Amino acid sequence: WRRARAMLHFDQGGELKRTFLTTAVERNKNPQLRLKALQEIASGKDAEAFDRALDFVETWPRDDKREGVKLVLQALAEKKIGRRDQANNWIWRCANMTREVHEEYAVQRWPETKRLLGLLVNSSGGAHARNARRLVHAARQQDRRLAAALLAAALPHTAEAGEVVNGARTRMSRKPAALARELLRNFPKGKGRSKRRRKRKGGAAGEAAAPEVVASEAAAVTTGDESKTGDEAAESAPKPRRSRRRRVSADDGEPAPEPAALPSAEGEPAEEPKPRRRRAKAATDEAPKPRSRRTKAATDEAPKPRSRRAKPAADASSADEEAPKPRSRRRAAAPAPSSLEAASEAVRAAVREASGDEAA
Repeated sequence: WRRARAMLHFDQGGELKRTFLTTAVERNKNPQLRLKALQEIASGKDAEAFDRALDFVETWPRDDKREGVKLVLQALAEKKIGRRDQANNWIWRCANMTREVHEEYAVQRWPETKRLLGLLVNSSGGAHARNARRLVHAARQQDRRLAAALLAAALPHTAEAGEVVNGARTRMSRKPAALARELLRNFPKGKGRSKRRRKRKGGAAGEAAAPEVVASEAAAVTTGDESKTGDEAAESAPKPRRSRRRRVSADDGEPAPEPAALPSAEGEPAEEPKPRRRRAKAATDEAPKPRSRRTKAATDEAPKPRSRRAKPAADASSADEEAPKPRSRRRAAAPAPSSLEAASEAVRAAVREASGDEAA
């Protein structure tokens, strides 16, 4: 394309450029290059080349034909190409090539269109001409865009009906640029916009699904799901279990068993930090000691008041005999005599023994 444009730069009469562009529209197999050549022809405002290019556009496939018609209507709406009758002829040729688009818009806009078009297609002879007049009369009562769509969707197949429809089209096409704009509005939006919309929807979907995944992961961690894979799940899952086991072991007075490490995503057990283990072990060792002592003291002191209150009056003598026991314990617990007192006591014992022997 660059080489051709460089060669066409030296074409003073324009005949070589026109031949090259029309040949590209006719024979080139690349749809983008054909549309580009058609756009170049429209920008040149050559009526003969434009008419010939429109003949080739009719032979294109359906999708390529719609794109070419849109380009032609856009060129006729923005620029003045050829005479007014030629422009009107090109506009209605483009409307006939894309009749389905205009019929779809007319049916969506006004449901009565389907009945009128059905009567026109299924009738013949004089009835066909009458149905054509009925359709033209209904189109006059609508706005410009809907009327143009009705006339573009009409398909007469007799001479009388064709004259009626063509007369209505000629009256409407007094301003070819305005008519081309109205017909161009009936085409659906381009593929670029639809792709952008799909990307935006996917992104929103995507953002809406992210909180659900995060919520499911959080629920799996809180419930202690062991089937959850990943380093974060393996580290976060055992935490609530450790706290629960500590509480149960502290109440029972027994040391809590250490929880087993869950396997990580690679199949290796997840290592826990050492400070956490030491703290948990110290808590489990220190917790049962004061509680066991308290429970033991409570069990020793509880039966004493109960036994005293439950004993009858007949056992009062036994209670009196057992009462002085703590006093004897206190006397026995008195401090030991000094060395002087021990010596005096030994002398007294010797004197007693001597007096006993003499008496004997």
